[in-house]
Amino acid sequence: MNRKERRIRNIMTRETKYVKGYMEHLPGSTDIKAPGVHHIVMYHDTWCNIYRGGTCNCEPDIKCFTEPKRS
Repeated sequence: MNRKERRIRNIMTRETKYVKGYMEHLPGSTDIKAPGVHHIVMYHDTWCNIYRGGTCNCEPDIKCFTEPKRS
């Protein structure tokens, strides 16, 4: 495996780990059923490790917003 392939593997591993950490907090049944653009905003507690570069250790409030339809 050359240097470029190792870099790509490391980046993909890091991003996958980051996404999996957030996916743990998403509710099991979301109200996202229609196609379109959806925004999920997570409000962490002020003492959460996420602000110090660690993994989330709180129970964040999760809000889901849907983009309005455009003509």
